[in-house]
Amino acid sequence: MAKENQLIIQLRGFDAKHYTRTERYAKQVAKLYQTAADEFASLAGKINLPAGGTFNFDDFPKAKKQARGIVTRLAGKIEAVVTSGQRSEWLAACQKNDAFLASILRTSKLTKEEAERYQARNLEALSAFQKRKENGLNLSQRVWKYAEELKDAMELGIDVGLGEGKSAQQLSRDLRQYLNEPDRLYRRVRDKGGNLRLSKAAKMYHPGQGIYRSSAKNAQRLTRTEINMAYRESEYLRWQQLDFIVGIRVMLSNNHTIKNSKGEPVPFVDICDTLAGDYPKTFKFVGWHPQCRCFAVPIMADYDEYNKNRANRLKAIVKGAQYKSLPSRRTVKDVPKAFRDYISNIEERAKGWKSMPYYIRDNFNGGKISGGLKTGIASKVMNTVEPCTEFDSDIAYYKRWAYSFGLDVSALDTLRNSGNRTALTGEIDKVDNVLLQRKREWLRAISDLRDFIEKDMKGFADLQKEYTSIMNANEIHTSNYYGDCIPKLQQALSKAKTDLQKAKAEVAKGGDNPHPALRTAYTSDVQVDETFAKINKELTEKWFENGDLKLTPTRRTGVNGFTYMDGRLSLTPDRLAGVKSALAKIATRHSADITKGEADAMATFWHEITHNRNKPGNMYLTDTQRRYMELANEFVSRKTLPEFYKKLGCPKTPYPEFITNRNSTGYNTMVNNYDWVISNFGLDANKVLATVKRNLYNEVYSDQLTGLKQGLLDGGLKRLDGKKISKSDLNNILKSCCCGRATLENWLKQNGYMN
Repeated sequence: MAKENQLIIQLRGFDAKHYTRTERYAKQVAKLYQTAADEFASLAGKINLPAGGTFNFDDFPKAKKQARGIVTRLAGKIEAVVTSGQRSEWLAACQKNDAFLASILRTSKLTKEEAERYQARNLEALSAFQKRKENGLNLSQRVWKYAEELKDAMELGIDVGLGEGKSAQQLSRDLRQYLNEPDRLYRRVRDKGGNLRLSKAAKMYHPGQGIYRSSAKNAQRLTRTEINMAYRESEYLRWQQLDFIVGIRVMLSNNHTIKNSKGEPVPFVDICDTLAGDYPKTFKFVGWHPQCRCFAVPIMADYDEYNKNRANRLKAIVKGAQYKSLPSRRTVKDVPKAFRDYISNIEERAKGWKSMPYYIRDNFNGGKISGGLKTGIASKVMNTVEPCTEFDSDIAYYKRWAYSFGLDVSALDTLRNSGNRTALTGEIDKVDNVLLQRKREWLRAISDLRDFIEKDMKGFADLQKEYTSIMNANEIHTSNYYGDCIPKLQQALSKAKTDLQKAKAEVAKGGDNPHPALRTAYTSDVQVDETFAKINKELTEKWFENGDLKLTPTRRTGVNGFTYMDGRLSLTPDRLAGVKSALAKIATRHSADITKGEADAMATFWHEITHNRNKPGNMYLTDTQRRYMELANEFVSRKTLPEFYKKLGCPKTPYPEFITNRNSTGYNTMVNNYDWVISNFGLDANKVLATVKRNLYNEVYSDQLTGLKQGLLDGGLKRLDGKKISKSDLNNILKSCCCGRATLENWLKQNGYMN
């Protein structure tokens, strides 16, 4: 049942898109009419009508010729829109059914004969459909009929407008209004005829009632109906070729509403509600009325029936014989009772109808009710036995489970249709007992694996993820799937125990314990973004203070990477690739295999992440301010590199030399000099780092020199003579750090810090 509901949702989605496209075609036709109205207005602007005279195209040969050209162009363009829409939606129905087939069958496994039959486009039938006649008129003639009606209406509108002395612009506006509101034109003609005179055109004008007054509305109606019928015809022909479809279910659209006096959509009841239901496969449904939005979904044979018929058919092909499919227990053999009652109610009235609805023309002999339903559609209810329909939900439940365990429960349908309730109850109890035992075996196998994953594997997120995926891989709907699953689950449990022992041994030796957000492979930048969004969410001290990671490659020369400090971060393509491969190695507990290039890329990545830990965010900097900011950031990112790897799940930092020296960056000299000052003067490195880091994370980037100076003081920097260190001296020490080592040492010796 859930599978069928998913199918209905899928098919309804295709139909919704079809109706949206159909409406676009109708709007194209509406625009063609507006263009034609403008052309008629332009034509009228060149006519000199005598005072008190009336306008008729017959009296103005040149205007008549131009009007004929407008009508001819309009008819040709409308026909082009309709035929293009028919072909497009015919193929859209084919695509819809291709997707439907792919969702229920492995189409790559079909035989050549099955593929040709199941996936046929039936384009020859499309050509015949487009050439058919309705009430003796082909499509071109029907379109021309509506275009001619426009000419008559425009003739009358021009007569009224010229008689009132309107400008071409005013006339164009009025003619456009008449397209959608023909009553407005009809009233104007009547008023004018009563007060002044009734023109020849007015005498000949008989527009009909309601929507049928409007040529534009009728043409749009024709467009919607023809295109929708092409879609349904294509669908009908395809379903006739699918032997596992045994009926159709006609359903109401989700948008079965009408607008009330306030213009609000409200539900209403009409023929669509009455005739919704299950019909034989051969019943052709193209809509209950013009512009009908109801849709049909296929009713399919059960999986066991399809598999048996297919196997027998393939055997017959090998033997060079013909095979006729066995009837399905789900075959719809008759139209709904509501349909028969409805036909009985309209039978007398229908005798006087000039045109029959399509559901009568397509499904009754001779296109008339009196001809009876066509062969293949039951002519009367054959089954007088009352089936046990109250058991349908139970039967559906047991059939679904029985199929998954490879059990034959065809007796349930037989007893259900026979009306033997006592025997059916007994058979259900029997099936229930067998299934209960089989389900217990399966539940025991899956519960053992689930408990092991949740309890024993706790702390090993990568293994939990891997085996949870194995445990949940139950979307394959094949006969005896759950029965076959039992040994597979037992084998998975055995392998899980072995893998866990290996993982524990690795951890005991100081091996990796990957963060659960890591992936075993990274094929896109977005996947890296997702990993770090999860990690950042759980951190107290965020790695990204002003927005989650949005990683992209950069071709900018002279840089390893850069960031806007709002989560947007770019790396060169080689470093981006190195980051992805390194993360994947950590995820698979192989951080020991990280190469030096990958480790360098990770250090660059961490450098840019460290920029994003600054709370105030990006700002304008002078060159000097930027130099001290980069010194502070690279210093902190190097010293906290182990923190980065530890959070990812690496107890050891790959290539730890990058903590003290990384010559791939332009900041290497000044950071090494700052490190040298710390070590040469015996400063407390932890205190220096804490001060510089606190200032880097919390203060504006233009004031990072302050943190670097205070870090040296907090670490214990002193002069040889014990005098207080001046601000000027601190500034000069930091300035010298940005130069060569010799320059730094000379300044320190000359100013009383070194002998």
